Amino acid sequence: MSDEAYVNGVGSSLSMDRSLSIEDLVCEVATNALSDAGLGLDEISAIFFSNSLSGILDGQASIRGQAWLYALRPERVPIFNIENAGAGGATAVAMGRNWVLAHERPVLVIGAEKMAGRNLTDLNKIMEPKLALDATNSKNALGCDTSFQTTIQIPQNSLRVAREMLHQGTPVEHFAVVAEKNYKNAALLQSNSRPLYSKEEILCSPEISYPFTKLMCASFADGAAALVLSNIKQNSSPEIYGVQLKSGIQETGSLSNLKQFSSSWWEKMSIGPDEIDVVELCDFTSVDQLYQLECMGFFKEGEAGFATISGETDLTGKIYVNPSGGLVGGGFPIGATGVLQVVETTHQLRGSAKLRQRPNARFGVCLTLGGQIYEEPDFASMVLLKSVQQI
Repeated sequence: MSDEAYVNGVGSSLSMDRSLSIEDLVCEVATNALSDAGLGLDEISAIFFSNSLSGILDGQASIRGQAWLYALRPERVPIFNIENAGAGGATAVAMGRNWVLAHERPVLVIGAEKMAGRNLTDLNKIMEPKLALDATNSKNALGCDTSFQTTIQIPQNSLRVAREMLHQGTPVEHFAVVAEKNYKNAALLQSNSRPLYSKEEILCSPEISYPFTKLMCASFADGAAALVLSNIKQNSSPEIYGVQLKSGIQETGSLSNLKQFSSSWWEKMSIGPDEIDVVELCDFTSVDQLYQLECMGFFKEGEAGFATISGETDLTGKIYVNPSGGLVGGGFPIGATGVLQVVETTHQLRGSAKLRQRPNARFGVCLTLGGQIYEEPDFASMVLLKSVQQI
């Protein structure tokens, strides 16, 4: 049995062309990942497919992978469909890695979501009843503008964390600087098709719920990504060195336990935050990026905002944070997010990230959070990935 799994091929699309169907996006990224790995679909032993909302939005309630890959004719290949909210893509990566370790044969991992270009009022109404317990009442109690039409719902943990950080003295301007950096990174990744916003524009954009303005929050997006994983080491193939998953209800919410979760991860992997070159975080809002950086040990409490201002989280800083633009800069295609993070990390560790390339990147970490449970906010599933390029 193999004890190593490598990323041999990648493909991704965060499409601004809303005429593309989800089938178009899925087949495009799958074909590109297979070509990148130098494999045909007939050489793949399994497919792990992540999607969160198409059962609600498109009526494709089951066998989504089989339906949307039909044009590629994946005959005799088992397809596993995964729904795990924002952590679905990362869950698919973990399951694909485990299959490779057990079967020593290549797999294809895909995440896809088509959310943009819809009536957002209807979309919010559709999504809220599908969340655990009463999201609407919880959001109203926290003072969210439930009628706002142009941004994704703010996770309740984000509001709680933002208010805690303001209480400890973190300026609102720090949240805007994080968002400004994310939009810049997203523009580099997507060939400047994404808009750039200054700190002042971000602060002056419409308020959703204090301290968040529209441009500090992740938006709905169309996106898909694919990976070919195998136990064969190619010249530029980074290794998925370890995966850690956690799910469950916590009395104070699992974000409160992120520090403990991260500490056990560093100990398990015999590596520390100071050795990491690139990190992809799950920033539903810009405040989440600061909080996650501090909980994971990259900066001490209260320091992540100042570090961002001084450039320590940028391309040549202490650590390159969200080179993809994250969810705030690049959008949040829910079921694709975890796969997109690994695609970006792979490019960084291969040295193929072009204008956003971190010099001599060796270690990358991806953190994905997903699911919300009320009354006290909680994330139902969490995964931390570490990819290491073998030279």
